[in-house]
Amino acid sequence: MSDAISALAELLIEARTSGTPVESVADELIPPASDVAERVDDRVAELTGWAVLGWKIGCTS
Repeated sequence: MSDAISALAELLIEARTSGTPVESVADELIPPASDVAERVDDRVAELTGWAVLGWKIGCTS
């Protein structure tokens, strides 16, 4: 497991559990492709035990 995947997963978990929005993500943590983003999702589920319930689409407007 890459350090970037684990670091991003932990950042997202902290934001979710604290209710604090993520203002920005360091460039080195941004997944370069959808398969890497899915591995971040998998890592969040693994660390938290939270069930995967659906998908989310990021929209800017």
